[in-house]
Amino acid sequence: MTEVWKVIQEHPQYEVSNLGKVRDIENHSPLPIIYNVVSFDKFKTFVNVARLVVDAFDKENKGKKYYWKNGNQEDCRLSNITFERLKGLKKKIKRRFGKIKRRFIPTERRFILRL
Repeated sequence: MTEVWKVIQEHPQYEVSNLGKVRDIENHSPLPIIYNVVSFDKFKTFVNVARLVVDAFDKENKGKKYYWKNGNQEDCRLSNITFERLKGLKKKIKRRFGKIKRRFIPTERRFILRL
């Protein structure tokens, strides 16, 4: 599969590829993608990379809920994104990440995630 780049409408100085990469148009330097999100304004706001790929390359499904075919949420290739919920997807994600428990500690006022 060849890599195709398209301009992001909300951020016209950046491009997104069908392989899930984001780069600057001027110097073609890639932006760091951390946990499937990218920041355009020095970590003030975050945008989901899969949402950028869907909005740029699939106009008819723009804004719809999407799922990952292989269950890996960091794999944002256009060929890995589907709009139909797959059978067994929840089990596949649980098997990969385990059960997540959330516990709130009132004294520290934050959530602790334990796997």
